[in-house]
Amino acid sequence: MPATRGFLEPDREVLDAAAIDIDAPPVPLQAATSSVAVDGAVAVAAAGPVKTSSGAVLPPAPNRPVRIMVVGDSTAFYLGQGLAAWAGDHPQHAQVDVLYCQGCGFILDGTITSFEAASFVAQSRVVVQQEMLEHIAALQPDVVVLMSTVNDIANRQWDAAEGVLTPADPRYRARMVAAYGAVTDSVLAAGVPHLVWVNPPIPAGVWDPPEMSEDPRNWVQHDVIREVAAAAGAAVNVNELDAWFTLTGHGADRSWRADGTHLTEQSAKELAGEFLGAWLVQTALRPSAG
Repeated sequence: MPATRGFLEPDREVLDAAAIDIDAPPVPLQAATSSVAVDGAVAVAAAGPVKTSSGAVLPPAPNRPVRIMVVGDSTAFYLGQGLAAWAGDHPQHAQVDVLYCQGCGFILDGTITSFEAASFVAQSRVVVQQEMLEHIAALQPDVVVLMSTVNDIANRQWDAAEGVLTPADPRYRARMVAAYGAVTDSVLAAGVPHLVWVNPPIPAGVWDPPEMSEDPRNWVQHDVIREVAAAAGAAVNVNELDAWFTLTGHGADRSWRADGTHLTEQSAKELAGEFLGAWLVQTALRPSAG
């Protein structure tokens, strides 16, 4: 979390500078290696790819910035704000907007029983079923990024006779598959060319309640995301951010996540520069069908 701002207090200067320019017509996105019309002529970009510090390849700037929209909970907020900070340094590559709410999840029914979260589930419905679609219509993003770390793996009760379920229960998992599939369908039906589900880094440290520290909960969510993406086709991709954190040693690095869950402003920008920014630009430039 930031040292200079409160929890979920946005850096408006960073976010405003990187925001998607809705006044610029979203002409079809083309990679720089393609011929693009310039003042009635045809030009081919000559700039080569740029390798980031971790080896991820940032392609040459396309014919216009990639429009990236991040949706999710507080962890998605910090990830998105880091992408915005990176986009501010790479304005020809990307523009970023962030839509979030504290505790936002993509399972929009049932009652969370691990902690008091009724207001979070209600607000999630507003964000996912209404505000997200309104933002998509207004911003016309090339890629929508979805991420929720905590609430979708908490214990829930859908039916009193059924009782409280954990993610390990097949009935819980089936409902997560259905919920994530419905969100996927709604984003694609809104005309978004590329959807990215993030498999979030597993939080480090001990939670209260203690059951939330059980890593297998996260594994269920990660597996569901892979299943839903595979069923949806080429327009849907999974970003294996948890695996990247493990590979790079950032999973237990408290300089990256001081509270064990949320990226700091600095680490979020480093993540975008080392890996996520280039990955999303590459994803947006891939064919989304066929």
